Amino acid sequence: MAVSHIDSTVVDAAPVALSIPTPEEGIPTSLRQFINGIWSHNRSNDASDWASDFASHVNYCYYNGGGLADRNFIQRDREKLVDRYPSRNYRFTDAAVQMQPDGNSARVHYTYSYSYGGARKSASGSCRVSLTVRQTSGRWYIAEYDETVDRR
Repeated sequence: MAVSHIDSTVVDAAPVALSIPTPEEGIPTSLRQFINGIWSHNRSNDASDWASDFASHVNYCYYNGGGLADRNFIQRDREKLVDRYPSRNYRFTDAAVQMQPDGNSARVHYTYSYSYGGARKSASGSCRVSLTVRQTSGRWYIAEYDETVDRR
């Protein structure tokens, strides 16, 4: 399993196409588009945009219940962030994609720094994200989501 690295950076602005490894480097175009979508949805204030990237049931690091989190939980969790910090800026860096032998799943790792602003609060820091994505019926979904946050 080769690991392809993504050397691009996105600063919160209008959506930008990223330089994710090409199909010739082992990363399908559809997966490249999906990763771009994840990063774009981070900037959205519509929590359903974020939740749409996830499978129906997901191993989600912020879920405290038994079993897997459903998409409704993930959307509600995202709504809390958006409500608290409606102004958010991201800078994505250090990404890598590792395709699995089945060709229908991959591990995606990236980091991002953030600054959040709201009516009463602000926050900043960096995050390390590790995802497992799977393709089902021609569409990619996040099946596992883990994030480690370093607050400043």
